[in-house]
Amino acid sequence: MDVYDYTKIVFHKKCEGEFQKIAPLRILSFDIECISEKGKFPTAENDSIIQIANICQINGASEPFIRNVFTLNTCAPIIGTQVFSF
Repeated sequence: MDVYDYTKIVFHKKCEGEFQKIAPLRILSFDIECISEKGKFPTAENDSIIQIANICQINGASEPFIRNVFTLNTCAPIIGTQVFSF
């Protein structure tokens, strides 16, 4: 028996109550920081990415539930944020 057999999918002909709700949307926002020559816009061919920061928030929530920073080498601590140094 194949676990991915589409004929085994169960569906409800009449969705009511809990099954009618739409799953809460999660929004991921991110910011990428690069090193570039002064006054020039960074390019992928020449400039290194030094930091990527992101937050993940459920649509309608007042605060994000994930705050991360991925950084090259080190970074000062950021309150309420997980900092990952590589």
